[in-house]
Amino acid sequence: DNPSDPLLLFNLYSEKLRMRAIDGIFSCVEQLTQDYGDDTTTPFPDLFCGTMTDHVTIVRLAHRGPASMMFQPVFPAKDPRQLVGLIASPIIWDEIFENVFNKDVDGVDCVLESETKVHTYNIAKGKVESFAEGALQQTHLQHLGQMVNLTPAELHEMGAPMYKLAMYPSDDFQKTYSTDNPRNGAIVAVSVMIFAAILFLLYDYFVRREFEERKNLLDAKRQFMRFISHEVRTPLNAVVMGLNVLKSELQGLFESGEEIVQRRRSMDHQPTKQREEVSQRRRSMDHQPIEKGSSQSSIKSGSFKIESKGGSGILEANPLQEEKRVDLEPSSSTRRMSLRGSGVNNRGFRECMGLLDEIQKGTNAAVAVLNDVLNYDKIEHKSLKLELSLLPVWQDFERTIAEFRIPAAKKDVSLNTVFEPLHTETLSFRDVERATLSRSEDLPDAVKNLCLVGDSSRMAQVLRNIISNALKFTAAGGSIEAKLGFNPLQDHDKRKRVEKFKLNSGREVALERQGTVEYRITDTGAGMSEAQLQSLFGEGVQFNANQLQAGQGSGLGLYISKGIVEQHEGTIGAESEGLGHGTSFTVLLPIYAFPADQDLEDSHLDQRGVGSTVSTSSAGAEKLRLLVVDDALSNRKFLVRLLSKKGHECDQAENGQEAVDLVKKSMEEGNAYSSILMDFEMPIIDGPTATS
Repeated sequence: DNPSDPLLLFNLYSEKLRMRAIDGIFSCVEQLTQDYGDDTTTPFPDLFCGTMTDHVTIVRLAHRGPASMMFQPVFPAKDPRQLVGLIASPIIWDEIFENVFNKDVDGVDCVLESETKVHTYNIAKGKVESFAEGALQQTHLQHLGQMVNLTPAELHEMGAPMYKLAMYPSDDFQKTYSTDNPRNGAIVAVSVMIFAAILFLLYDYFVRREFEERKNLLDAKRQFMRFISHEVRTPLNAVVMGLNVLKSELQGLFESGEEIVQRRRSMDHQPTKQREEVSQRRRSMDHQPIEKGSSQSSIKSGSFKIESKGGSGILEANPLQEEKRVDLEPSSSTRRMSLRGSGVNNRGFRECMGLLDEIQKGTNAAVAVLNDVLNYDKIEHKSLKLELSLLPVWQDFERTIAEFRIPAAKKDVSLNTVFEPLHTETLSFRDVERATLSRSEDLPDAVKNLCLVGDSSRMAQVLRNIISNALKFTAAGGSIEAKLGFNPLQDHDKRKRVEKFKLNSGREVALERQGTVEYRITDTGAGMSEAQLQSLFGEGVQFNANQLQAGQGSGLGLYISKGIVEQHEGTIGAESEGLGHGTSFTVLLPIYAFPADQDLEDSHLDQRGVGSTVSTSSAGAEKLRLLVVDDALSNRKFLVRLLSKKGHECDQAENGQEAVDLVKKSMEEGNAYSSILMDFEMPIIDGPTATS
């Protein structure tokens, strides 16, 4: 009766279920022996012929509930085909639930089902509290159950009964473990997401509104800049042209006065009788109307009276006089002063012209600042348009440098032009392996036929900006070296690179890239520190402007230059060994072989930028019929006067509509205009509309 006592002489074959299991083992062994035949050394597979019984009752363990018996055959190692015994192991089913559940688990119904019987075990505090025969789980929670097969498939195939275990929660289990946390968590999560979405929408709204306000402010600033540009440029244009007219008029009058002085001097050497005849003739002409070409002339002016008496060349301002009178009949006193005072009044004239030059320089500086601001706006908004053409880089470089020779000489700064280095091996320049030349015309033809693809006026603007800065920061006695060189493609890049471009003329060209052209402008000026070099190409950057620049400049020049160079697919940089050691600016741009079917100068002729050295002399120049269109009367008057002095015939129009009407009329009459000078902003019809 004691479960721990050993069993002696216990007949396993005495019970029906055990009997069927044991018989099954013997039948299985016999079948395996037949299958293996004469092979007596190979053992049978694991678990083969093992089996278990259906629910049985173990007398000594009846209080533990249903049980089963598991049998496994025993074969000696030396004779693996001889069945010598069985190992019987009891399975008490409530033992399988021990240490399975947490001790706090209550209300789980475990249903153990065999082929013949079903038992239900109730779990409380992690252990089996009770068991009963039948499936006693709560049916309303049956859909939450989980089932698993306990009998291995191999044993079931060899005749062992199939055991299934299913676990179902009860109402107690639901009460213990049911919670509103998932729902509450879901509500909280959804609330957080909704709140985050609202915050994001609010953030997006305010950011968009701020961006829109900034955009509107920026647009307003750009419109204001354009408006100011137009409103400031209009009077500035009048000032610039007025200064040009005034200088031209004064120069003409001074030269006329000098001519009179020379004629007076020649008359002084004539015989007395001839002089008296001339004097008598002149006195008689005083009572006759003044005609063009007479010895006594009057030139109308609004505020100046300029007289030349006896060759003295006196320039006299008289706001009350409405005429300029050139009196060719000197008195005895002025005749005596003519030679003595000539030098003094020449100096006075030069001083007057110098003042006009200073005024013109200041006006041009104001225009330059306006241009910088507008160019900065275009660079900032990536709206700067390039008028591409094929540029003769060597000639353009030399021409632009030539513009600064006179200012450099006035400041006693040496300005040298050097073409170096010219690495020639890639282009087979026979006689020149590494040349250092000072004139573009001395370059080999293979070098001359290299060209840039770019905007002529913009590239000249970059070069002028760098050179003017070098001249500005270089003291008297210093030097500036403007060097231009060619760097061919390296060995690993020598495969032909053909790029296509659409020029401003509308023509498309395919050019073979040869390398890069290198502009290097080096001065012996103020130099820069490392910190200054790092911020050099920023917007509005000026270093010690009052001391080094006399308060001039906008600080936008290098920023604009950087934008222009980058838009040409190039790079710009600066180097300096420190303050007082000068600065070197370097610009690298791609360079191409000029197409053989086109002349480089012809390609560049109509693309030259402002400042190109084109003769403006009226001597031998064609007289043109021009139309000047501008809503500013002063601009029209000054421009027409300048052009008329060159011998051109000019008509005027106040707006685009008048210009269109005049052009139509001229074409109908067969006397079309040679050129039209058109303003941009005008009433009724603006310049672009009228032009189209």
